[in-house]
Amino acid sequence: MEKDIYLIYDDTFNGFLTAVYAAFEGDLKISGIQGHKLQQKGLFADNRNIITNLELAKKVWYGVSNLNSVAMKTIYFAFLSESEDIPFLLFKYIKKIVAKNTFIHTDLPEGSIQRIYHLAELVSKKKNKIEAAQKFNLSKDGVLYGVLSPEYHMLPLVSKHFRSVFKDRCWLLYDSQRNYGLYYNLKNVQLISFDRKELYDMMGCSSLITRPIGNKDQTIWNSFFTKASIQKLVSDRIQTHDLHSKKRIYERNREAV
Repeated sequence: MEKDIYLIYDDTFNGFLTAVYAAFEGDLKISGIQGHKLQQKGLFADNRNIITNLELAKKVWYGVSNLNSVAMKTIYFAFLSESEDIPFLLFKYIKKIVAKNTFIHTDLPEGSIQRIYHLAELVSKKKNKIEAAQKFNLSKDGVLYGVLSPEYHMLPLVSKHFRSVFKDRCWLLYDSQRNYGLYYNLKNVQLISFDRKELYDMMGCSSLITRPIGNKDQTIWNSFFTKASIQKLVSDRIQTHDLHSKKRIYERNREAV
């Protein structure tokens, strides 16, 4: 029996675009595109790991953008919804866009297209809400900081807005759900991540580490940042992280756009 082919990427948008390139380039009849966290396991799954390649990701991004720039923005926003079924739906959608200019056959129901647009719209509304209402506090060393735990992956979308609003201030925006944040140092944005267990131990909340992430986490993070010297924390993290972990965190958020 022929195994179902699943392309496994590193959960980044560039990884997804690289997987799309691999499917087209290899003319693969795939059964799914999935992030590492959700990959299929079993006797009849042919999992093929895709190594993220920024140049190949750019080829897909610009190639589809040239055919339909509006749709590409929709694809990006829908991807950030992190819905389990969205990567494969987006692959089919891209295939449909390309099919209008080639002889490639695609079978994507109208309902699936509507789902993509619906998810993109939800993400867009959340982006606007965060940009309008995100609260910032002041750390011990005078750095503005905000903590959020959104349903969708929002930091890549709101970075530009806050760089413009607080262009003369250092600030940190931390996503406690995904355990990483953006730190603006007046010149550029750095990606920073803290050990959640280490933080909980430090704050005397180690018994809560196994609880689902929620509002209580935001309270703990807020309390931590209020008392902290954020600039020193960021400096220490950058100096002590080994090259591999820094690259992994960086690649998770660096996009083709």
